Amino acid sequence: MKKNNRGFTLVELICVIAILGLITVAIFSFLLSGMGMAKETKKSAALSENSRTAISKMKTDIMNCGGGVIGEKSITADSDGKVTMESASAYSAEQQPLGSTFFLLEKDGTAADGIHDTYTISCYRFVSSDSKIYYGRAKNVAISQTLDETEATKLCSPTHVLCANVSRFEAAVAPEGVTVKSEEDNTSKTVIKADRIHLILSLRKDNRTYDTQQDAALRSETRYFKNFAEAHEALGK
Repeated sequence: MKKNNRGFTLVELICVIAILGLITVAIFSFLLSGMGMAKETKKSAALSENSRTAISKMKTDIMNCGGGVIGEKSITADSDGKVTMESASAYSAEQQPLGSTFFLLEKDGTAADGIHDTYTISCYRFVSSDSKIYYGRAKNVAISQTLDETEATKLCSPTHVLCANVSRFEAAVAPEGVTVKSEEDNTSKTVIKADRIHLILSLRKDNRTYDTQQDAALRSETRYFKNFAEAHEALGK
């Protein structure tokens, strides 16, 4: 029987090459699409993880700050406990923003005089121009008459970057007017208690956005102060 040794024609080879080329392009397109999706998922996961880490750190400090919360604006209350705030949070009319820089006080010991307490001061500072939240801490600080926000910021040295790529950050306190009695003369006065702090954090990078909001409860006797002078009146004497 005579064998047919005829090979592929040029047209057949071209068709095979074209088909293989289309298959290869389809495979590479699928792989590149999958790699792109994985990259975007990784970016979103990184934003989510950074947000959770920052919020967790702030919530821990807030829950431990039995000494007080120091914001930037005044909150007052009348004898009936009705609260008046300078400004309201965009999230809730019953909350007041603490400002771009705020401080948390946690009692950590007694001063050298054996009478006054000392505090660990945690400072959080949001700088919108570089989209970062900075954090710093100072221990064994007496709330003296000369201590102010500038000096406290220097002591805390908030240079550690807690979170980057921040497009929005707000910490707002929910205040409550509480009547307390003075131990010195047994008179009553209304003070501002910080019931909780609402945290709003938005991160943005490469057109990816991650938003989160959480409440952080404070200890029952945590006071709110508009500045260190007010804190000294309550804690430093």
